[in-house]
Amino acid sequence: IYKGSIGNRKYTAHWNKLLHIQIDPSGGEYSGEVDFYKDAYETFSLEIPQKNGYEFKEWKVSSNDVEINGNNVKLGETSIKITAVWSPISYTITYNLNGGSGTTKNQYTIEDEFTLIIPTKSGYTFTGWTGSNGTTASKTVTISRGTTGDKTYTANWQITNYTITYNLNGGSASNKT
Repeated sequence: IYKGSIGNRKYTAHWNKLLHIQIDPSGGEYSGEVDFYKDAYETFSLEIPQKNGYEFKEWKVSSNDVEINGNNVKLGETSIKITAVWSPISYTITYNLNGGSGTTKNQYTIEDEFTLIIPTKSGYTFTGWTGSNGTTASKTVTISRGTTGDKTYTANWQITNYTITYNLNGGSASNKT
């Protein structure tokens, strides 16, 4: 009120309802704010989070009083928690059995853990896998939980040598073939 003003004055306060917003990236990395306040009925956008080995699917909201369209959020009158929903990425394993046989997993996710099977090949001994595990053949190759990316493995073989023992039952034999 300016100095020298006269007469009655009436003032009306206007209030905006502030809502508490929490973002839970569920183990992912989120570059935006994760704990903040917004005006009721305000619209804002969410960043897309990242998580190694997972694909971001959607945002899940703790209240039905909110509209989410992709990454755009329209608030209602309720404070909310917004949680990221993830789906593990499926990776491919390619095998070159080099004439051998055996079945094993052809796909895996970051959540899986297993050891590659030992294949078989008639007349040969399996010496190990090479490929995504390196150039030195290893009979035991484990895909550990937390592993990501497509993999390729090649089965390595060595010809099996057999020993032949003769029982001549009193007869004789020569080394001539």
